[in-house]
Amino acid sequence: MFEILMDENRWKGFTQSNARISKEVGGEFSIFDGSVTGTNVELQEGKLIVQKWRFGSWPDGIISTVRICCFNDLCDNVVMVNFD
Repeated sequence: MFEILMDENRWKGFTQSNARISKEVGGEFSIFDGSVTGTNVELQEGKLIVQKWRFGSWPDGIISTVRICCFNDLCDNVVMVNFD
């Protein structure tokens, strides 16, 4: 799941929407054809994505922190998403 969320081409294939995604902490992203923009706060490859998200429809100054944790054991993948 980490690879899908952090790779522009995989994101496009998965969501059928355009994306620009930086793979660097502090880098910016734009997903869902520009409807959501934000900044990468913390990245641990294959394990954790923490980003600041802003939907274009939100009032100025409103930003959400999104934490996506990817857990992988021998037979299953689990993804936990928190919005603050």
